[in-house]
Amino acid sequence: MQGLLRFEDQDSARGDQNIAMFYPTSTQMVYRRGLQAIPLSVDLWIHYINFLKETLDPGDPETNSTIRGTFEHAVLAAGTDFRSDKLWEMYINWENEQGNLREVTAVYDRILGIPTQLYSHHFQRFKEHVQNNLPRDLLTGEQFIQLRRELASVNGHNGDDGPPGDDLPSGIEDITDPAKLITEIENMRHRIIEIHQEMFNYNEHEVSKRWTFEEGIKRPYFHVKPLEKAQLKNWKEYLEFEIENGTHERVVVLFERCVISCALYEEFWIKEMVCLQPDLTAAYANLVASLRPSLQKLV
Repeated sequence: MQGLLRFEDQDSARGDQNIAMFYPTSTQMVYRRGLQAIPLSVDLWIHYINFLKETLDPGDPETNSTIRGTFEHAVLAAGTDFRSDKLWEMYINWENEQGNLREVTAVYDRILGIPTQLYSHHFQRFKEHVQNNLPRDLLTGEQFIQLRRELASVNGHNGDDGPPGDDLPSGIEDITDPAKLITEIENMRHRIIEIHQEMFNYNEHEVSKRWTFEEGIKRPYFHVKPLEKAQLKNWKEYLEFEIENGTHERVVVLFERCVISCALYEEFWIKEMVCLQPDLTAAYANLVASLRPSLQKLV
């Protein structure tokens, strides 16, 4: 495993793409083996996606589906990591490059609810996304109609003199009056941001709970040198906090991060087995199995 990562790191550090270009199948196999062993590696996912973008045929209709599918695998595997911002931003930028504004909105809908280091930056970019594009282009047809009907109801189109809903627009009418159209667009933009502001506020609160723990992680990678006592204490307290307050997914991801940094400390392996043994995922089981032989050689 260490050899696989060294191969990948040296290749990317040189900036030499010749090996990847001439031996795409072999290189892809190396990436896949690395990702199977350490699915939480944000950097490895980014290198792999860049490799796909450089080697896949842009004229092939399956290329975009392959890249999007890989992004999805990446964010499912590593997207809840507190330091996964680079991966999410890369995903958003790629969808923007393809002109897929609705997909961009959908990705923002997810990242704005995940506690990450650059949570505030994502919200600022989302607001720019909303202000720079028409609501009709940002939302699915169903979302657009629902929002128009909601705003129409709030603005007094309630049908007070008739049965409920009789006077309520269907949401699909075209507005021909330029002034009314501009007003509706601005109202919709305001409402979209308002909805996501609520998401942001909740997420900001979740980030604040974890910020001190994350600041205390000085060595997120594996090294044979012992960790400082303060680092070990921080990991223990962070794990206890997440077990008590976090979702199951966040607990699993934090354990994955922890046993990379604290791989030489038996107590963390025991703790994760006690907490997660009933429903370890296949990917996590592969991580544990692949790391143990390397660690035994180092000890």
